[in-house]
Amino acid sequence: MRAPLLFLRVLMMGCVLVLAGCEAPKPMDGRLQTDGNIAVETVKVADDIDVWLVEDHTVPMVALEIRFLGGSVEDPKGQEGRAAMMAALLSEGAGAWDDEAFALRLEDLQMGISAAAGEDSVRVSARMLSKNLEPGFEVLQAVLRDPRFDEEALRRIRDRALLGLKDRETDPGWLAETALKAATFPDSPYARTITQESLMGIGRDEVLAAHAHHLTRGRMQITVVGAIGRQHLENLIEAYLLDVPKAGAAPEPATLAVDPANRVLKRTLPQPQTRLSYVAPAVALKHDDFFPLYLAAHILGSGDFSSRLMQSLRVEKGLTYGVGLQLMHYKGGGMLMGGTLTQNARADDALRAFRHELHHLADQGVTAEELDDAKRYLTGSFVLGFDGSSAMASRLAGFRAQGRESDYVNRRNQIIHEVTLADVNRVAAQYFHPSQFTVVAVGIPSGIKANQVFATSKADLKKVAP
Repeated sequence: MRAPLLFLRVLMMGCVLVLAGCEAPKPMDGRLQTDGNIAVETVKVADDIDVWLVEDHTVPMVALEIRFLGGSVEDPKGQEGRAAMMAALLSEGAGAWDDEAFALRLEDLQMGISAAAGEDSVRVSARMLSKNLEPGFEVLQAVLRDPRFDEEALRRIRDRALLGLKDRETDPGWLAETALKAATFPDSPYARTITQESLMGIGRDEVLAAHAHHLTRGRMQITVVGAIGRQHLENLIEAYLLDVPKAGAAPEPATLAVDPANRVLKRTLPQPQTRLSYVAPAVALKHDDFFPLYLAAHILGSGDFSSRLMQSLRVEKGLTYGVGLQLMHYKGGGMLMGGTLTQNARADDALRAFRHELHHLADQGVTAEELDDAKRYLTGSFVLGFDGSSAMASRLAGFRAQGRESDYVNRRNQIIHEVTLADVNRVAAQYFHPSQFTVVAVGIPSGIKANQVFATSKADLKKVAP
């Protein structure tokens, strides 16, 4: 999971979340069984909708997470930002309620609604009191079927997004991300970015087209957690949520194939620190190497003090306050991505230290103790993502959008425990060799030449190891 790429965060600021009067999220049982499992029921509605339900009456709340498969990667060329703009406007008025009346209606019902577009799906989230389910579903029906897309709201959301675009011009993270995408997967839909020109080309007609394209029953997945029974939920969905257009099947995943460019790119930005960002090819979720690679990435770059990169670059060498690397996964593929900030004068030292740690991992692998520690952390912390009905619904919906089965939440930790040391060390040698990586340095980095080769052979690596 998935953190979203930076360019999608620009328009997500336009989403509205109204929770006036609602209780703060509380821990919930989630119908936990004595063995720690979460009971996920599948509720069949009509002939084409399978709803995931976790019934729990600990708190009188119900959280819904609706995912429409296919997100911003489907934006037409020249209209980058279309899906994000449409999603941001879903909670800016619907049916008879303009934006102000809509906000008041949510407040009256003590209800929250938000929406956003990611690369691979459009998300609509709702949270309501169990005593207000009928009127709450009526509001949700209007959001899905009859959003207003008023011109004034459209201009407001666009202006907010344009301010975000202006701010990114001097954002080293944005400059690094743009350079990496252009160097390693330039032709993929995942590399396309929102621009001022593309935003200005998105009017109400384009937003209406995005709504018709994305919000269809063929793409819809519904996940519900909270104080509602199976039959009651089925009745509400049949009454309120099935009148979105039935046509429109989920799309095939876009392709994300990262090229191992083995280069160090340089972007000059007057600032006292250099941002080093790096990317390498990885695998999609369903690949057999995913979990071994996930564990190897955690050991190398989890960001806590037990990770190898933190030990080397911060604790031992004092080059940075923080450094990390993680496995990013999308429907169309995956990548290893991370970065750090360091003083301009020590940029080359940080680059060498990072390269040395990659070489050490690829050549020597991880130890049994490191693997055991990683498994304990990743399995023990897993439950923290389910603290509250909204968090649980979002997490389960994410698994479902990834193509997981309903019992995955209960099998995931066992899958991690079954990964062997040999599995992890095999993928370490295959995916973490420095020649697989592309690095970009943004700032005024001392000792780094533009377009220099990052690593060519183990002999070269030994020459530059700190």
